[in-house]
Formats: sequence, C-alpha cells, structure tokens
Amino acid sequence: MRFRLDGEWWTVKVQRPPSKELCEGMTDFKKRVLYFHPRAIAGDLLGIVAHEVGHATMPCVDETHIRDHERVVSVVARWLANTFCEGKISIGQHRRDK
Repeated sequence: MRFRLDGEWWTVKVQRPPSKELCEGMTDFKKRVLYFHPRAIAGDLLGIVAHEVGHATMPCVDETHIRDHERVVSVVARWLANTFCEGKISIGQHRRDK
C-alpha cells in the first residue's frame, strides 16, 4: 500500500521489520517505508499504527512521546468506539478545512 505524506510517497509493508525480529513495527525515513510485523498487527493494530504513523508524521519527537501519542490515540479511539459505535472502529477520512 502507498500513501502521500507532505508531498512524498510512503509505502506500507506487512513483514518483519528488517534486522528487527522482535519489533512490532518500524519507520524507515530514508526509504519512506512503514513496516508492520504480521504477528503483531493481530494483537494491537490500532496502537501499532498510531505509533508508526506518529514516527512518520513527527520525526523529531522522541520515543517516549511517540509512546504517549500511541497510548492516547488508542485509549480515546477505543472509548469513543465503545461509547458511541457499539465497540466498532470504522475508517473514514477527516475533512481538511479549506
């Protein structure tokens, strides 16, 4: 899968991150690739996506703050889903103000 971020094309790959057997995910800035370990995405897909996309969109932010971002996105999304959407999280597109 590919997506555009700040005018650059990024690729998403579901495979073990190169040279990182135990990583759930990895962001490669030079190649503009997000890796998601196939075994990990079944467990905490929302958290892993929030974490790696956080790295891609906020490259200067340290790992501690990326983990905070991951945790907050996951908690808020799950709460909203459980409170208003019968526990289901749907994928939509946020409308950008013009």
